[in-house]
Amino acid sequence: MKFTHRPSVRALAISASALSFAFAGHANAQEAAEETGGISEIVVTAQKVAENVQDVPIAITAITADRLESSGVTSLEGLTQLVPSVTFRKGTTSANSAIVMRGVGTITFSVAAEPSVSTVVDGVVLSRSGQAFMDLVDAQRLEVLRGPQGTLFGKNASAGLVNIVSKGGTDTLQGEVRAEYYEDEEYRLRGAVSGPLGEGLSARVTGFYGNYDGNITNVFGGRNEKVNGYEHYGARGILDYENGTSRFRLIADYFKANDDCCADVTTVSRGAVLDAELGLPGGVAQGLDQRTVNHNLVTQTKDRQWSLTASGDFDVFDSHSLSVIAGYRNWQNEEVREGDFLPRAIVGTGELHDNGEVRTQQLSLEVRLASDQTQP
Repeated sequence: MKFTHRPSVRALAISASALSFAFAGHANAQEAAEETGGISEIVVTAQKVAENVQDVPIAITAITADRLESSGVTSLEGLTQLVPSVTFRKGTTSANSAIVMRGVGTITFSVAAEPSVSTVVDGVVLSRSGQAFMDLVDAQRLEVLRGPQGTLFGKNASAGLVNIVSKGGTDTLQGEVRAEYYEDEEYRLRGAVSGPLGEGLSARVTGFYGNYDGNITNVFGGRNEKVNGYEHYGARGILDYENGTSRFRLIADYFKANDDCCADVTTVSRGAVLDAELGLPGGVAQGLDQRTVNHNLVTQTKDRQWSLTASGDFDVFDSHSLSVIAGYRNWQNEEVREGDFLPRAIVGTGELHDNGEVRTQQLSLEVRLASDQTQP
């Protein structure tokens, strides 16, 4: 019997430091904190137009940047603690992991299967669910739409949709630095700076790095190497321009993830021969408390993703808006998996290992004409 441990932010984790500095007050275009009766208005774009979340006639949960930060959510996996109807199915690699909404989701080992819960990042629909499981970097807002969303977002949103909107440039110079330290030598660093570059032109640059050694010890060859950890890093740059009747946004980002997870721990005897082969300190009698493996191959998942997005909104015909969104995404996923959970091949049998690679290139273009909310 095998039991899989996965790293997570523990309850005892403490924030070593969280420093932020602002050279001027906050200035968010999409999410202006308009005080109406003491309640801040939250503007969402779930229906392709900017609306007050209270006026949207669908089941939607809007999660602000402050809520994400205070909850310690750094990836879509963390949505499970914020939205009760959302669960996360962890596969052997991000390529076959999936978001499940209201009990419905695409759970398969085939990378050719299309998701039933779609993910949209800054207006671009991701073609594969595995592309969504990178770190949430500088998100201004997350919108979780429950139920079929095929009318506006296509056939891959039959169970629901997650819409991610990134923070953009600001009219005043602002900056933020954040450092977090957790037990078991886990730490995360993040920094961002934004401000004006000229009349109507602003920019924002964000970078992050995270590292965790792991919570399982691999004793193969006497190395006592920690596994079940991760190393994530990436950066994003956003350029915004507005001249009163037109709005443009250019986004470039890069993400890299190296995970040596997840090591399958033997918790119940597999027989005298195999138990002897494992040679674990204390044997396998520790049960669910076992934190040691003896594997000659470390299970690893490597993700690399970069993208370019260009969008424009133009006021036309007095009461209409023409929107154009073009995007290119390049995603590479590679998995190396220990399959027999032993330090060597048993006599008469070969070793069982699994290697797989997924490469995806996505090019998309959307052109949309929308009328004013008060017009037909």
